[in-house]
Amino acid sequence: RKPISIKGHLQALETSRPDRMILLDVRAEQSLACLDYAVHDHLYASAVLVPFLKKELEGRDDFVVAAPDSGGVLRADKYARLLSPQADLVYLSKRRSAPGIVGDVKDKIVIIVDDMIDSAGTIIAEAEVLMDAQAKEVWAIATHPLLSNNAAKRIEESALARVCVTDSIAQNKAKIKRITNKIKFVTNAGLLASAIHRTHEGQSLSELIP
Repeated sequence: RKPISIKGHLQALETSRPDRMILLDVRAEQSLACLDYAVHDHLYASAVLVPFLKKELEGRDDFVVAAPDSGGVLRADKYARLLSPQADLVYLSKRRSAPGIVGDVKDKIVIIVDDMIDSAGTIIAEAEVLMDAQAKEVWAIATHPLLSNNAAKRIEESALARVCVTDSIAQNKAKIKRITNKIKFVTNAGLLASAIHRTHEGQSLSELIP
């Protein structure tokens, strides 16, 4: 979960001498610089998550997009711009005592955008802070659903109204659905299939990147 760990995984993959690697939402993009020779394409789950969100938010303008910390501002800003030119951006500043909010969330649906959800402890705490600040609802969006340590049960019992993730990590969806209806999965299958097809046909992948 740290950049050095990602770097190690990438270098391990490179030792197998792949002709090309297709990557999805790498946590620390700067780590891609460690690749010496392998051609790689970096895809973003926003290609499938943004259309899902637009459908869920159709006809509504009472939402803001939130970054879970200062490091996630660029990602959250991209989602905000893709969702609506009028979408406001807020972010949660990390403090030792509790997260602080930079921006107005009163009477708004707050959509927290992150790259992954592990045990969900941090995002649940942030949802509580946002609801205390009179947010209407709190949604969470993430690419990689680790969902460790009874995360599904904790999400069900939390202030989070919805959690939308992709299927980048295999999960027992039926089991999760028995625990909570808050977690929704959006598939990356079409995105990755298109990337593989375009690669074999020698076509550009730029159209797959929002």
